[in-house]
Amino acid sequence: MNQKYWKDFYSKQKAPETHSGFAAFICDNIKEGSTLVDLGCGNGRDTKYFNSKGILAMGIDLVAPEGDNFISGDFTQCSQTANVYYSRFTVHAINEDALDSMLDALTKVIGDGILCIETRSAKGLIEEDHGLMNFTSPIGGAHFRMLYNLEYLTTKLESYGFIIEYSCEDTGLAVYKEEDPMIVRIIAKHESK
Repeated sequence: MNQKYWKDFYSKQKAPETHSGFAAFICDNIKEGSTLVDLGCGNGRDTKYFNSKGILAMGIDLVAPEGDNFISGDFTQCSQTANVYYSRFTVHAINEDALDSMLDALTKVIGDGILCIETRSAKGLIEEDHGLMNFTSPIGGAHFRMLYNLEYLTTKLESYGFIIEYSCEDTGLAVYKEEDPMIVRIIAKHESK
C-alpha cells in the first residue's frame, strides 16, 4: 500500500464522510454490542458509524484519523481481538502477499469470529479462469489495485479455515457518482480448531 498516496488523499478530504452502504448492510447482520475491528479504516467513516449503532468498533490504518477509536498501524499485523473483522475496499488496495499476511494475522486472533469483506471484482475485466489481476489504476501508479473474482477469493478464504456464510458479486452495491463497479461481498465465519 502506498502510504503517501493515502495520506495525501485523506488530508485533501476527498473521501466521503457518510458511512458506506456496506457498513449499513453489515450493521443489519450483526448484533448490537458486538466488537468490531475495521481493517484499513481510511478516514474512519464506517468505524464512527458502527460506534453510533452500539457496536464497539476500532479502526486500524496506516493513516488512521486521531482519536480513541483509531490505531495507526499495519492492519496486516492485526492483534486486536473482536468478534467481527470488517474490510471495505482494503483487499483491492493491497497485493496478494499483504492479503495473505492479513489472513495469517487474523487466524491467530479471530477465534470463531466473522470476517466481512467488500472489494472490487475482477469479473468481466479478465478471463474468468484466472480469477485475479493487478494493475495500475488510471488515477496513477500510486493507486494500485489487486482484483479478485468471487470464486478465487472464496477459495483463498476457505484455505484459511473460513466458511462462507454469505457472498455475492454484482454491480449496484457501491455506486459512487458515475461509478458502479462490479463488487464482491463476503461474510465468512472462522472455525477455530
